[in-house]
Amino acid sequence: MPLKFWLFMIKPLLKFEIVGDKSKFFEILNTIKELGIAHLEEYPQKYKSPDITIENEEIYKKARLLISDIEHLIGNFPVGEKFVEINEKTLLELEDILNKSKKLISRKEEILSKLNLLNDYYSTLSKIYNFKEPNIVLIVIKKDLEQFKKLNITNSIIVKLGGEKFAILIYEDVRELIYKEGFSEFKLPSEFEKLTLKQAYEEISNKIIRLKNELNEIEDEIKKFRSEIFEKFSDIKLSVLEKAEDLNILRKYATFSQYAFFLKGWIIKDQKDKLINALKPYENYYFIKFEEPSIFEYEKVPTLLKTSKVSKPFRRVLDFFGYPKYGTIDPTFFLWLFFPPYFGMMLGDVGYALLMLVIVLFFRYKFIKNEIVKDLTTIYIWALMWALFFGFLYGEAFGELFYKLGILKPIIHRTHSADIIIGISIILGIVQVVLGIIFGILNNFKLNDKHLALYEMFRLIGISGIILIGLVFLKIIQIPLFLYIAIALIIIGIIGVLVTHGPIAPIELVSTAGQILSFARIAAVALASAVLAEMGNIFFSMVPSIIFGIIIALIFHILAFVLGFVDPTIQGMRLQVVEFFLQFYKTGDKIFKPFKKGGLNYVS
Repeated sequence: MPLKFWLFMIKPLLKFEIVGDKSKFFEILNTIKELGIAHLEEYPQKYKSPDITIENEEIYKKARLLISDIEHLIGNFPVGEKFVEINEKTLLELEDILNKSKKLISRKEEILSKLNLLNDYYSTLSKIYNFKEPNIVLIVIKKDLEQFKKLNITNSIIVKLGGEKFAILIYEDVRELIYKEGFSEFKLPSEFEKLTLKQAYEEISNKIIRLKNELNEIEDEIKKFRSEIFEKFSDIKLSVLEKAEDLNILRKYATFSQYAFFLKGWIIKDQKDKLINALKPYENYYFIKFEEPSIFEYEKVPTLLKTSKVSKPFRRVLDFFGYPKYGTIDPTFFLWLFFPPYFGMMLGDVGYALLMLVIVLFFRYKFIKNEIVKDLTTIYIWALMWALFFGFLYGEAFGELFYKLGILKPIIHRTHSADIIIGISIILGIVQVVLGIIFGILNNFKLNDKHLALYEMFRLIGISGIILIGLVFLKIIQIPLFLYIAIALIIIGIIGVLVTHGPIAPIELVSTAGQILSFARIAAVALASAVLAEMGNIFFSMVPSIIFGIIIALIFHILAFVLGFVDPTIQGMRLQVVEFFLQFYKTGDKIFKPFKKGGLNYVS
């Protein structure tokens, strides 16, 4: 595939505007919807036409309210896969579902109310039922406790219930005094008031168990009821929301004059002819205009990525940071190119990688229908493949355990070759930061910001000089001429960034060098991971007790396993988002939302 595909993986769009005969509005709108290739935009000036409406609009509105009430009671349902007719009979069915839902939830709430009340009594009784039966029980807070002590009632026991609450068990008949001083007596519900505290505690305990069983039964009834209505209700929801979307388009996205309607939006550039052909039956009833978006409109143009199959799951990362601005570089391919190898280089252990792979595959299978889980597990499968590769390269499985057993042999010993690991990390930093700056230049030229593009070019010259001078001082390059070339590049870079970006710019040049050195964290995590895993093996061999040795080793290996997953994820992604994206990434405001059947992208 050409380089342009990998760099600008954002589909080119065309702006369109349709002016058509008002009587053909819904026919043309439905044709556009069937195609599913257009993103619609709201009109700033809207004229509502009262004679343009959706058939059975009031029925759909009532159905939507009923769906909302039902889901509020028994939980949300996904939209279905089949369109069904919505009519008065549907409303009766939804009202029946709502009434049944209300009855079930009413029973559940009644049980919960009883449970909450009894749990309060149970909590108190559990602390005092073992004491001798008192004449009076008071429940007070700490402040009131001091007031009680002033009454000099000696034949009493104070029990801390928790927090600021206390129970006072009084073994004297002092009710009149207690009431006079404003204290309230602790009384059980009428059905338990004739029982002793111990008997009440036992009865309430048993009743709580019975109520919990009833609660479980009602929960099962609700689940069964949801299961019974699931398919039909989901299909009704899809059909109602589909019409709600049409109504939203009618009220917010379309505008009307006395005889015409107006609709505008964006369409995938190579789908232009497809739209024109689909609208041919109405060619005498509408006019359509297409325009290329100007650079000044890029902020308003929605973004539609055209990622390759391998990099597609990495779009999930962009969900957190925003999609790239139209016309700029999409970084998803480079996330696939860099993050998994970095993760693998940092983890680099066959044993841990295989265990993680089992866990990842388990979650992938467990949530097989969840697209987010599918994409995230795909990212980690790529990363763990690299971790296996580096694990064999380092000859490590659970530290050096398999090496010592003679099963694995290192090609590069991680701890003995720390200088090589650090060197590779810095080289990766040079490659990715320089690549990011080049992408920044390309982005700015694409956005017609030549001044910023020039600044980025001078920054590239300056950082190239810094890299070159580093290679000279490390004696990787031993030709004296390159020292003068490096100094010249640094001087040109500093002067250039000063002129194009002001006095703060040279500091940013130094900061860029720091961003390159930041990639040394790959080596730091890789070495720390190896040392931590091996410490478990060392302690096992040092401890005389086999059982104690296994426990110590397990603690270290569990810690190494957890950190082996968390650290490479955080540090690997940080290098992409902070050090790489910072050089070029520009986010847009909109994502391309196709107006299509069942898409429900325009439901308010």
